[in-house]
Amino acid sequence: MAAWGLGSQMWWDAMEVSSLVGRVSVLTSQLGVAVVLFGASAWALRCEELHWAWDLIRRRARRAASTA
Repeated sequence: MAAWGLGSQMWWDAMEVSSLVGRVSVLTSQLGVAVVLFGASAWALRCEELHWAWDLIRRRARRAASTA
């Protein structure tokens, strides 16, 4: 509940920025923070899907590096 309240407050703070570029940059940074928090909580809970996704990313990166 506290995270939802903070997220809602951040959303309204972003809307107070006067320029469109400022709003987009604030919302993009907030989305980045949300992704990091989600990833950290999934890692802390030892989510199998997160390990599967990281393994897939590593394999694709290795494949791209070996073909380059």
